[in-house]
Amino acid sequence: MSEQAPRLDAGAIRNIHAVLSRIHQGQELTESLMDVARALVDVLGFNSACVNIVDGDDLEAVAVVGPDGYSALLGQRNPVSRWHQLMQAGQNWHGLSLVIDPRDMAPGLRYIEPGDDAGLLGKPGVWGALGMLLAPMKTADGELVGIVTVDGRPHSLWPDEFQCTLLEMFTVQAGMAIDKQRLTASLRLEHERLHASEKRFRLAFDGAPIGMSLLRVAPGSAQIVDGNESLASMFRLSTAELNQRSMLELVHPDDRAGCQEDIDRLLNKGLVQTEKRYVRSDGSVFWGLLHGALLSEESDGFGDALAQIVDVTDAKEAERALTHLASHDPLTGLANRTLLRRRIDEVVSQARRSGRTGAVLFVDLDHFKEVNDLHGHLVGDEVLAMVARRVQAAVRTTDTVGRVGGDEFVVVTYPVSLSEAEQMAVRIARLLGERIHVGDVSAQVEASIGLVLVTGAVEPLEVLRRADAAMYRVKEQATFSRYAVDTA
Repeated sequence: MSEQAPRLDAGAIRNIHAVLSRIHQGQELTESLMDVARALVDVLGFNSACVNIVDGDDLEAVAVVGPDGYSALLGQRNPVSRWHQLMQAGQNWHGLSLVIDPRDMAPGLRYIEPGDDAGLLGKPGVWGALGMLLAPMKTADGELVGIVTVDGRPHSLWPDEFQCTLLEMFTVQAGMAIDKQRLTASLRLEHERLHASEKRFRLAFDGAPIGMSLLRVAPGSAQIVDGNESLASMFRLSTAELNQRSMLELVHPDDRAGCQEDIDRLLNKGLVQTEKRYVRSDGSVFWGLLHGALLSEESDGFGDALAQIVDVTDAKEAERALTHLASHDPLTGLANRTLLRRRIDEVVSQARRSGRTGAVLFVDLDHFKEVNDLHGHLVGDEVLAMVARRVQAAVRTTDTVGRVGGDEFVVVTYPVSLSEAEQMAVRIARLLGERIHVGDVSAQVEASIGLVLVTGAVEPLEVLRRADAAMYRVKEQATFSRYAVDTA
């Protein structure tokens, strides 16, 4: 395994900060990418670095820094698919792809043959002449815009997690610089055509770079020494207002409990990655992914750290929406069959432990087919949504209401007595018996309800089966009562 990378001195820290600052200050893209390549060699200590960016279906090497002979790689073009093959075939090394021998996996790629008798393949943990480490460059939306490759001198150790994290930070910044240039070109063209792109350009420009800061860290504190414009904008502050603030002040009060552990991890392990809610100056809240790396540590417990924050609010909301969709019916918003079964499992377990009873009500609509046949499925969907609201109005807020089929609904309630469950069935039947109005359409449906009192004596799947069977007895008997009772 690789030895721990030496801590960077103050000059190296300033170089890192200067490179990251220059990347988003409007210089030409090639200059920005050359800055990245030089920093990977001069600051992080790699033997060579090559920045390849997507151009159509190919990747082109646009910035190369390394020993004599490596300049021959400049301008090299290879299909994106070949690079994907190379990354997939490589070894996962601290989140990046480490390739020992690229020849069989991507024979079209050019590489530098060793000029001495150094081993081509090296050995575990040690660079060979053919080895390379690949770090993808992506936009904030996850689009691949390029790949950075680095290698080490033959016989030197593979990079450790600290070096790989800094390499990944540089590739993130390079990817944002590429994306920013494309956005800038697009917005400038729109300005020439519509004379109204200044606002859009500003929005795109401000949204592209990631918020970066240098921190002064000590046990229990993380002080912002220098934050960039993007970070200031993220918190709706000026850079003067942002600098010298404690990072903990920006964290949502409910999420501060874990901050001490994060700081300790940063000081002790050298790295930290954490998702927290942050509060802007106007009181609004957003989710941020913080990725920090300790750059230097002093004997008095203080240290300097490089941190970046990415706004991941949209991703969190999308994740929450997907989680909700996985357990809820998309038409009515009610629980789906999966969530209902989980809730029935819980009620059966609670009934067994406590001796109290719960209930499951299986509700099937009568005459709903006529609604679809006469008025179409769009009206039918509106009727189902209205039915869902009426069923919810007839039960308690602690009860679970779900949809298990086209016109079948289930209520799970606990704790509840038999008489209370019967009253609930009566309320549901009464509400569903009232006419439903959808635009100019007036529809009439009724409900047949199977009620099972849950005592914990049978398994959860049997509970739902008995409720279904009780419901069908109501349909077959065609009695005045709209529900039938069973006990499980």
